[in-house]
Amino acid sequence: MAAIPVSLIEKIALVGPKEKIRDDLAAWRESPVTTLLVDGTPETLRAIADVWE
Repeated sequence: MAAIPVSLIEKIALVGPKEKIRDDLAAWRESPVTTLLVDGTPETLRAIADVWE
């Protein structure tokens, strides 16, 4: 995994603190992406729902 650049991960996934994800999500909304796959614990899913709104 160390061979994968963080910049690549950040281009294909929403990762990081809520504030960063909120900012990145705004850019994704302007992109041709129509589907996001979401996975995690119930706490993670609640946090994602909070960011989504």
